[in-house]
Amino acid sequence: MNNNYDGLVDLVNNSNGENFLMKRTKSSILFAIHRSASQSDVMKAYFTAELMHRNQYKSANETSKLFETFLKKLSAAGWNTDHYLLGVTEWRCTWDSNLTK
Repeated sequence: MNNNYDGLVDLVNNSNGENFLMKRTKSSILFAIHRSASQSDVMKAYFTAELMHRNQYKSANETSKLFETFLKKLSAAGWNTDHYLLGVTEWRCTWDSNLTK
């Protein structure tokens, strides 16, 4: 297989079942949103990218806990988290979570 396919397989296998794929490069944090991603999935992708940008990303499990706490605090403060205004276009991806090399 080629390196691009292997790289995709690695991203999918390391996604922990999330509806987004994420990769950090030297100068950017890249992510792709799955076609079936919910509003919450998109917000979590942005949240994860921000943690990565601040070098505060530890693990997927810890990020999930932090994100849930973040959403609860937003809701408690009266914020509506049922939708977002993050500028995500309608382009979405699909991938098979069972990809193999």
